[in-house]
Amino acid sequence: MGHDQEVLEDPAVGGEVRYLRPEASFFTLVDYDISYLALNILLMQGTYTFKNGATLGVVLDYRDTPALTTNNALIGQPVNSLGELQSLYGEDQIRDLAQDRTQRSRSVTLAGSHPLTEKLQLAADFTVASLDSTPASGGVEATPSTGEEYSVSSQLIGSDIVWPGDIEILGLRYANTDITNTGSLMFNSRVPVGETWRLNPRFQADLQSRTGGSKVVILKPAVLVDHRWGRALTFELEAGYERVQEITGSTGSSRHGYYVNAGYRWDF
Repeated sequence: MGHDQEVLEDPAVGGEVRYLRPEASFFTLVDYDISYLALNILLMQGTYTFKNGATLGVVLDYRDTPALTTNNALIGQPVNSLGELQSLYGEDQIRDLAQDRTQRSRSVTLAGSHPLTEKLQLAADFTVASLDSTPASGGVEATPSTGEEYSVSSQLIGSDIVWPGDIEILGLRYANTDITNTGSLMFNSRVPVGETWRLNPRFQADLQSRTGGSKVVILKPAVLVDHRWGRALTFELEAGYERVQEITGSTGSSRHGYYVNAGYRWDF
């Protein structure tokens, strides 16, 4: 007869607090695992709006990835249930495995925006994030920490620039990780055509510098057309192109491809 005993469930407590005023808002979410005496999630978000329309916001995000539960002990194991895992390990070992397979992530984001004119707005944000390492145990290899990774971006946002009701977004972004440094230029336009059609052309160019000295240039133009039929149904058609060119020393290679997606969205 097989072993059917299951490891005890993971009780947790949590809550959220919201504070709202016309010029400011604050939100916090906490989830605490009583079984492991561990903080699963701590999320804090606040925004302040100045009298001139400028905004300043901050987001603090600490969480387990995935959320810490005993089921995490199954990651990388040759069994499909905790009952089966108990035939290989004792309960204390299983709980240790669950903690070993759980990574802690941390991120802090500072964001702001400022109106330049009635039609133009400048927005920017800065993020620092990290993901902890995990040890080798239970036949599963260790995973390294990402270290501190950061990104900074800015966007110039315009409305009613080319066409009544349109939104034009021009953005710059830089991201630094252990593997790559990436600079991006982005353009996104949303143009209403009549009352039921919308045109969404966009373009992104990435320049990546990778560990080892290679560089990669990625170009991604695309266009999305959607048509609203009635109040609930929207049909979408998207077409795009991607070209990737990799340069290593004095040599290089490239590849490219096209794609077309069609679908619908039903809001009910």
